[in-house]
Amino acid sequence: VRLLLFFGNENAAADYGLFSGSVNTLINMPIAVALSLASATIPSISYFYALSSAQNIKESSSKSVKNVLFISCACFFGLFMLSGEMIEILYPSFESGQAERAALLLRICAVNTITAPLCALYVAVLQALDRGNTCLKTSFLCLLLRVIAMIGLCFRAGIVGVALSWVIFYALNMLINCAFHKKLLGRDKELVKNNMKILFCGVIMSLSLILPKILIKDALLKMIICSAAGAGIYCALCFLTGAIGKRREERAVKTRKRSLKWRNSK
Repeated sequence: VRLLLFFGNENAAADYGLFSGSVNTLINMPIAVALSLASATIPSISYFYALSSAQNIKESSSKSVKNVLFISCACFFGLFMLSGEMIEILYPSFESGQAERAALLLRICAVNTITAPLCALYVAVLQALDRGNTCLKTSFLCLLLRVIAMIGLCFRAGIVGVALSWVIFYALNMLINCAFHKKLLGRDKELVKNNMKILFCGVIMSLSLILPKILIKDALLKMIICSAAGAGIYCALCFLTGAIGKRREERAVKTRKRSLKWRNSK
């Protein structure tokens, strides 16, 4: 708030209240669900790590990434497309300017519903593989860069800059941890294809909501119909494309008979 006031934002307290109260409350709910899936992977991966089973670790982490992305991707596109309706229904006392700003912040922070859970998942996997120091260094670096970005973005965009700085923090943290994950376990081409299918299904779901949003005027009715239709279309497409469900063939995972390469690197 003081930083916003320093850069001449007279509505700093009100804007930060919109961001920390209204927007973060909606964002944190889907993130909490996805984070629970991420934390559930630690025991199994730690067990396979003790057995030096690279293939089982890779299978377990890939399955977790797929499940987390399946949930977080649906939440992202849903929040992005229905941000205005959510704010209108949950906060009817907002003025038009406040509602528009809150909806904009919600659309920006919706990206965190994908990056934050994936970041937490990669951190959980790396910690289970005895790479906690790497995660700590990465988090510190990303936090430092976030502070620098926040100062610059606040000067230009005000409270929107604060929201963007958190997007940068989670996205950068996720990408770095993903790079370490790939370095330890190798690239999983099938997982990449599967993730692209999930994102494609999310895009199709969001496009299918455009017509109901235009035709339906009542916010509550629009919210109900779009949520039901979007969830049905998204789940159906994910199953039809094979993004979610049993795989027809076992994955060909290239592993060596010797111990995991990080054990040899110690």
